[in-house]
Amino acid sequence: MRLCDLHCDTLTELDNRGGNFAENDLQISLHRAAAFDSYVQVLAVWCDKELSDEASFERFCRIADSFLAWADGRSDFVLCRTGSEVNAAVCAGKRAAVLAVEDARLLAGHIERLDVLREKGVRFLTLQWAGETATGGAWNTHSGLTDFGRAVVKRCFEIGIVPDLSHASLEVTDEVLSMAEECGLPVVCTHSDSYALTPNGRNITDETYRRIAALGGIVGVCLCPGHLSDKNSASSDDAAAHMLRGLSIEPDAVALGCDFDGIGDDTPVDLPDVSALSLLYEKVRKAVGNELADKAFFGNAFRFLTTYLR
Repeated sequence: MRLCDLHCDTLTELDNRGGNFAENDLQISLHRAAAFDSYVQVLAVWCDKELSDEASFERFCRIADSFLAWADGRSDFVLCRTGSEVNAAVCAGKRAAVLAVEDARLLAGHIERLDVLREKGVRFLTLQWAGETATGGAWNTHSGLTDFGRAVVKRCFEIGIVPDLSHASLEVTDEVLSMAEECGLPVVCTHSDSYALTPNGRNITDETYRRIAALGGIVGVCLCPGHLSDKNSASSDDAAAHMLRGLSIEPDAVALGCDFDGIGDDTPVDLPDVSALSLLYEKVRKAVGNELADKAFFGNAFRFLTTYLR
């Protein structure tokens, strides 16, 4: 089994608790991912809601600099900035990662900070997380992009940071997709599930899924139980249903964006950490076969990374 996961908050949790990415007591580590034949992880730094915009930027810089120093010179792991680096790492049998930021409010009104993020290796930017920010409204609002938000999206397209619509309002989602369609560049939802299966405000509609797919973008299925099911808990069966829904709409766009170490201990009952994903893989494989299962768990996201990261 090969795995390429589009979203986790492990770096933020390591900053909270201490430890390193190789071996820790969190839901994701290189040790836990050792069973996978190939492994690529998008590592997001989350802007803690308790911090100001400015403090969030300072924290990101500290986390990124520390992780860059830890990763430098490792023989088993590569922090990648370009698609060719991702491809080379996987071909060499190394574990690979790409940096992301969750919540663009850390820009604090400074558009030039996008270039700082890019220089430190960030290639995905989740525009909002909750409420209304300087860039626009999140999923729990009905607000669209602000003027600053439009400038951020435009600059992301210019410098090769991919806008992430997970957590965005319907209004922001529609406007960013229109901007992407106008310039012919992709956007993603790194960790969002199907609204048709679970009508949660954090999930996306089939129409949004199709528009993302038409641009060459991808959608990562999130393992947050409240997004997978309207019951009090969820299981790998619920996660498989959301993956199969995506495969039925556009098999080249479905991926995984587990959100491990971001959803806390509230995981699907039989998917407590990344090492358990083989169970989910087997359920999808039995439903659609080896080829489509590999695309959903690795191939689609790997194609996106190697095609669009620059």
